Order: sequence, then structure tokens, then C-alpha cells
Amino acid sequence: MTPAAIIAGARADGILLAVTPDGGLTFKGPRAATDKWVPILKGAKPAIVAHLSRAQIKALAPPGYEAWLKCSPGTDLLRRWYKRRQQKREV
Repeated sequence: MTPAAIIAGARADGILLAVTPDGGLTFKGPRAATDKWVPILKGAKPAIVAHLSRAQIKALAPPGYEAWLKCSPGTDLLRRWYKRRQQKREV
């Protein structure tokens, strides 16, 4: 299963997924659904975290960031920008 399919299936069963600030994965939902999805979520955790992180960055990034990202040798600058933006929103 792809990360997108796993996320869609878990959400369809009522599970809320989120990436923690330290790069972890947190989820909550009905007990029966979490019992079903925990092994799947744990098995694909790195891919799910990466997928959700990209989605969050796309939601907050300025227009044209994708072209910048393609030219960038790494995503470290984008991660730092995202962290600063999150810290400003918390204040």
C-alpha cells in the first residue's frame, strides 16, 4: 500500500493522523479502528511521516516553492523555513 492509500484508509475509519514536531507520528480514533491500523501505520511510519510532512509544507509554502525545491541541493533550508513559520504562528 502507498502512504496515500494508508492515510486515506485510516481516515475513512475515523483515525486522525498528525506529524509531531520531532518527526514522529501521532494518531487517535475509535479503538477498533486503531487496533486494525496500528500495525500498518507502524510498518509504514517513515513513508507516512514524509507524505504528511510534504502535504503540510505545500499547504504553508509560498507560491513557486516547488521550483526552488527542485533547484535546492537539499530540503534543509525548507525545513528551517517551515519551523520558523510554525514558531511565528505559535506566538
